[in-house]
Amino acid sequence: MKETVFPKWQRIDENYTVGEVKNHPAFSDYRAYLLSSASNMKYNLDDVKLKDLKIIAPTWGIQDIIDGLNRLLELEEQKVKVAWDYWDDIDKQGDPKRENTKMLFFPSNKKNMPFALICAGGSYRTVAYMMEAFPVANRLNRLGYSAFVLSYRIGIENVLPDAIEDLAKAVRFVLQHAELFRVQPKDYMIMGFSTGGHLAAEYGTDNFGYMNINLPKPAALVLGYPLISFKYGKNFDSGFAQKSVYKNVSARDIEITEHMSGKYPPVYFWQCVDDEVISIKNTEKLNERLNELDIPHVYKRIQKGGHGLGLGSGSEADGWVEDAVDFWMKQWKI
Repeated sequence: MKETVFPKWQRIDENYTVGEVKNHPAFSDYRAYLLSSASNMKYNLDDVKLKDLKIIAPTWGIQDIIDGLNRLLELEEQKVKVAWDYWDDIDKQGDPKRENTKMLFFPSNKKNMPFALICAGGSYRTVAYMMEAFPVANRLNRLGYSAFVLSYRIGIENVLPDAIEDLAKAVRFVLQHAELFRVQPKDYMIMGFSTGGHLAAEYGTDNFGYMNINLPKPAALVLGYPLISFKYGKNFDSGFAQKSVYKNVSARDIEITEHMSGKYPPVYFWQCVDDEVISIKNTEKLNERLNELDIPHVYKRIQKGGHGLGLGSGSEADGWVEDAVDFWMKQWKI
């Protein structure tokens, strides 16, 4: 039998521009999901080299970004189906906004292990896949866990609860196809960053959570510098929030701590005290409520690092992924 020969893509390095990454032939099936933004966003990073992203956002880990992208190249060389639609054609016909959704699969070499689903942040106007989700998915793969990176609806008038609906649908899709993905359908983890952390945190609430949509309780939520209350989002565009994020729901409806009970999942969460985008009050309030409810949790309060660290390599947050996985494992029931 003739041996299968996979294409050998040239590895991405710091001199690639964001546009060159998005137009890389290996990513043709999901180029729109490498860095997703709403049509009304004013900036464009296409001409910026990866090494210069640090100028735009000093907290972004450039090597982590590169490693995450090269993990995708590895998967393409292995002929892995990376991009999956969790809404089918009939679903999309019912709501055309669902066209702009996708899920990217990062499989590990270990079978029948619990999986993680990752929600990157971006103020519900963009999704920082390259900066937050891909590096963490790559690290989870190296630790032996499969990960799914969620593309959810952004920049629309009904961001919430539509994005929550996307998250729930994606979890259901993975659970229904657990054998295909070679993952354990029990004891999964939902992970999120910034507003993606808000989305992940909503999954445990009494009004929008797993129990209301007949899905099994996750073993853990892992939240990085999450938005818990829109009252404490320092630099969040409040006009956009009022017009779009909670146009069809009240601000109180999406206050995480207002809708938590003893059924809330165990939580590992972390934030830097000097976070200039989301006030540390967010995680302080979450910690207080988890203590009141006696929910198992770990709160990692980091002094310096800012916002948007993702993997956090080389910062005071470095190592949080391994800590979070240890916490997650302790919650397993298998």
